[in-house]
Amino acid sequence: MARGYFASSATTSTTTTSTTTTCLISPSANGLPPPASPPPPAPYNLAKPLGVTPLVRAKTEAWSGYTLATLPARLSARMPLDLAIVPRAHWLSRVRSCLRLLIIVLSGAVVCMLVHTLEIYRGNRYLDLRHGELPMTWPAHTNLAPTIVLLAIASANFLASVAILSLSLKRSFRRPIRSRDAYRIIAGSFGVILWITAIVVFHLLDKASKASLGRYSCTNSATLSNGRFQYRAVCEEQGIAFYTAVGAATAEALTLITLAMSAIRSVKYQASEPTLTVRDKKHSISSGSQIYKPRKRSPSTL
Repeated sequence: MARGYFASSATTSTTTTSTTTTCLISPSANGLPPPASPPPPAPYNLAKPLGVTPLVRAKTEAWSGYTLATLPARLSARMPLDLAIVPRAHWLSRVRSCLRLLIIVLSGAVVCMLVHTLEIYRGNRYLDLRHGELPMTWPAHTNLAPTIVLLAIASANFLASVAILSLSLKRSFRRPIRSRDAYRIIAGSFGVILWITAIVVFHLLDKASKASLGRYSCTNSATLSNGRFQYRAVCEEQGIAFYTAVGAATAEALTLITLAMSAIRSVKYQASEPTLTVRDKKHSISSGSQIYKPRKRSPSTL
């Protein structure tokens, strides 16, 4: 509602007489909005020196045309993308882990069976005999070399496989590195050679010597001795240990093949280096762009 106030004044002089009327209208008259009050001054509104730009400019309008993909719940949105994106392990790495676990099981079985045969050889001499049983006797110079060689190599391979599998749980150990791949291939080749040596020595010495633990027990496998068929148990466990060692050597060879494939894959991946397209100012525009390959820097210069 508009309000008006009128004031009149009269002035009389000797020559002229004039009347002045003043009309005062409130700001809300005729539906006009009241004038806006000036904004309050910002505190600490210091002038910035010329030539100085802020290090970080937070402009939300710069991100208006982009959409960010949702990150997993276990990752933080503030984490850089280079650190947030974790590549999955290659299928060769998973196959190699399964083979390593199989090697641990097979080599552990070989160790257990050979240790049990040695316990029978050493522990069943002084047991009481039952009716119809004969004392379990062994040759005066029983050849234990085949059993000891296979047992030693199976034990070493078991411990090495456990250590490798424990280290493979670390992501840095599974990462393909050229020098590390070379060491893995050398160690894998050494393990395969040891398995082949143990199998060949066990087979040749067991067949050549009549007094070996395996051959003598197989010859007398039908004899009733203290503890019943102890010779038969030694014969069967020696044979099972031999074929189990063959399986472990095969798994070790397959692991070496996967290592070689991973090394070849890492070399091919490192060979495809990125190239930059740089225009040389010395030449004319018609000469086009030249491919520039970044120069490798030695670690000492970094």
